[in-house]
Amino acid sequence: MGGCIFAFLTGAVSLVWSVSPGLLLDWFTSDPQVSEAGRQYLVIVGPAFAYQGIGSLCASQRKRWQRSPASHRNLSPIFIAAGAGFIGIRSMDLELSYLFTCLSIAGVVYGLIAMSSLSFAGGG
Repeated sequence: MGGCIFAFLTGAVSLVWSVSPGLLLDWFTSDPQVSEAGRQYLVIVGPAFAYQGIGSLCASQRKRWQRSPASHRNLSPIFIAAGAGFIGIRSMDLELSYLFTCLSIAGVVYGLIAMSSLSFAGGG
């Protein structure tokens, strides 16, 4: 039950921050360039936080429902996306939004992989 609450709260908070990024960013900076980068991040990656919450829910239920004990493999999309984003920005002079898009896709893939590793039918 706690994992479900965590996944719901993560999704709700990310929705609020992606719609109104200033609610969070105004606490930390008044620099317009930093605020713009933070706004882009929250708008692009924010909705994927819900999937990361789902991934955390699945990790919290690992012993009970998970088919595979190798749950650390679920994080590999995030590392791949960070590497692809870094290479894209450094080597191909792409915008920062490219990195944020890579991280957003990785967050969604992480949640989907974590969900696919569960087996609810057998109960353990």
